[in-house]
Amino acid sequence: MEVSLEDVVRTYALAVGGQAEEDAHFIVAEDPGGINTGLFLLRASEWSLGFLERVSASAFTVAWDQSMFFWEMVRGALDIDLADFGADFGYPPQVRLIHQAHFNAFVPPASTDWMAYEWRPGDFVRHFAGCPWQEPPCLRMMEQTALVAALPAEEQVRALAALREAAP
Repeated sequence: MEVSLEDVVRTYALAVGGQAEEDAHFIVAEDPGGINTGLFLLRASEWSLGFLERVSASAFTVAWDQSMFFWEMVRGALDIDLADFGADFGYPPQVRLIHQAHFNAFVPPASTDWMAYEWRPGDFVRHFAGCPWQEPPCLRMMEQTALVAALPAEEQVRALAALREAAP
């Protein structure tokens, strides 16, 4: 509980300089599968509304909604001017990709099955990707997360360590 939403926005959403840069409108975490839209931030803007409209109208649904969002992020590259073909690819300036530790860290079994970053104390969000509450191990982790989150920050690390040691 040491990282706030404001910390994430201040770190990733604001333009860092240069006249071509602008503030982010879509912030999403990268993971081994590409991006994970189980959690993302959108700025209240015309760009974001248009982006969501195009995503929701997409027929490109290979891997759930991630494909729809990703396609919308990269489709502009198809309109590249061949004179600029040697230029590096870039996402739209309104898009920011961030590491899972800062926004969308997985818990087991997703972290181990996908060889993805696993949540650690101090990370912003603990994401239960592919871990339905109906499965006892998943429900147990969700309940433990809620209990630990209610503790003062200095007690959370000890409580998580104790829970890991007690796990079967």
